[in-house]
Amino acid sequence: MINTNGKTLYGADVLTVINKAIDNNKSNNVEKDKDGFYLENDTNSIKVEITFLSKDEEDNIKEVVYQMENLEKTGLSDFIASFGVTKFECTNIEYNSQGKVCKIHIKQLEI
Repeated sequence: MINTNGKTLYGADVLTVINKAIDNNKSNNVEKDKDGFYLENDTNSIKVEITFLSKDEEDNIKEVVYQMENLEKTGLSDFIASFGVTKFECTNIEYNSQGKVCKIHIKQLEI
């Protein structure tokens, strides 16, 4: 995995992180639950969680959290079309007991 913690990323970079996590999970035969979400394990699974910003009818900003699998299901090409040049930040990287990356938290910085 590329080190993204604390760095500003663009949507295209976020897509790269998601694709690397998905490729990792597939190559390591990480199991999925009945809804198609990768199951966390303490050896080789990687999860990516993205917090998106949106405005409601009164222009209040709210945060909505999606898992990488949500984006994969709706189409990663749609993500890049909508967020390719939008700024994000990697806010946290979690590690498993073996010292390997197991979860990456990314947050949208601008609407």
